[in-house]
Amino acid sequence: MTSPTRSTGELLSLNKDVLEELVSFLASPDALRLSMTARGLRSIAKRRSLADIRLRSTERATLFCRYMLADIPDRLRWLRRLEIHLGTFYEERISLAIPGLVRVLAHAPSLKSLTFDDAEVMLESGILAAAVRMLTTLEELNLRKYGLLAVSTVRRLCSDLRKLSLTGMLPTRRHVVLTTLLCPPKHSEHITDDDQAAVRWKSIRELELEVACPTHSIPHQAIVDSFPNLIHFQFNVTDVQTNADIPEPALTRAGWPHLDWMGGTPLSLGGFKGPVKCLRLTEERPGILHEHGGAVVKDLDPVMLCVAMPPEPDSQVWKQLVERSHRLRYLRIELSNSGEHAAELDEMRAYVPAALGDLDIVCIGVDITDLQGGVVFSPLVESLALQLAQCIDTLRYVCIRAGAASADYEWHGKITWWRVIGSNEGRQVKNVTTGLGTYVDNYLTSVDFEQTLSLDGESSVGVCTVCANRRLEY
Repeated sequence: MTSPTRSTGELLSLNKDVLEELVSFLASPDALRLSMTARGLRSIAKRRSLADIRLRSTERATLFCRYMLADIPDRLRWLRRLEIHLGTFYEERISLAIPGLVRVLAHAPSLKSLTFDDAEVMLESGILAAAVRMLTTLEELNLRKYGLLAVSTVRRLCSDLRKLSLTGMLPTRRHVVLTTLLCPPKHSEHITDDDQAAVRWKSIRELELEVACPTHSIPHQAIVDSFPNLIHFQFNVTDVQTNADIPEPALTRAGWPHLDWMGGTPLSLGGFKGPVKCLRLTEERPGILHEHGGAVVKDLDPVMLCVAMPPEPDSQVWKQLVERSHRLRYLRIELSNSGEHAAELDEMRAYVPAALGDLDIVCIGVDITDLQGGVVFSPLVESLALQLAQCIDTLRYVCIRAGAASADYEWHGKITWWRVIGSNEGRQVKNVTTGLGTYVDNYLTSVDFEQTLSLDGESSVGVCTVCANRRLEY
């Protein structure tokens, strides 16, 4: 068995860049332990251990602040990402952690990402809200369970954010919250003299937004005007019924010159217009997909479409959903849990492949969430890939993922890629490496493919794809 001293010596003999890359894969607690094993590892491991911090209790927050503030120059300079999940059950105890958190934020010179799980509760502290507003290095801000205090803080930030996430809008004064968030009147009582939104929000490129309002009064144009430079947009609406008998306003569509990615339900995205490179519809109710999905796809005209599988699929739903996009070349279908409900996979095989036969799809992916692990057997998966290849004449690649996504959206399970070979009735599928599959996926969602919509073009990427087919297949 290799001794700890020898193992440490072997680590220290590595190139510094290689060592930093290895340490970057460690969780923060493991990196902290590694920093205590050798003087040569202290700097690199401590940098990793203090870079990404998640606080899930008042006690941990208090200990964290005490530790970091004991040596501000050597510890707080490494902090890059801070997530605070203190909960609302012990609100009276949260106040104990506030002074320490305020000092940490005030002395963290390179903090890039900040998350509050109960934003409205935390930002009731005026000194904490002021400390957040005064940060100048933030690139990402995530506020969950937000209300008027959170919105007021975001509007007064001194940082030029790249990504903003506002999720879980609280029902209290929701109309005022929404009005204050999106292009409020200049003389609104909730807008202060130090409001920065008109200048700072132009830097925001990624936005995740959840609002609660009647679906017929979603402020699509106000969202576009408030965040004019988005390239990535996730939008969800909780429908709120109003008692007043107010006629629905005429639908006016708004949109950005171009979005790389957009996600949401058909009802929430119905007032936007394209073009959008990648579109993900999260609605699983067949009726909503049938009634609104096709119109959304037509208006946004995606190159890549990802859609959840309705429990009771109908071939007509799929025809209306996908045939309206003239640019659609890449389709992904998400099955909820075929490992538990195998009938869903059978329904998909019965309706979907035949419904897609007339489309110009070059790649199709099927995500099978198999919570039972191993219930979806390889022969069944390969037969599905073959069925898709034989039904869709233009198909070049098939990807099937069987497993489950974690909380951070990383896929855990088996990923299999096939390349379609042959023609007419003789079409077959042949396994290719996941490396080639990843290359194909990246290319199909790239600007180069969006411009040509072809895998056979004379562009350098298209040539590289052909060469990669020959080198990496097995």
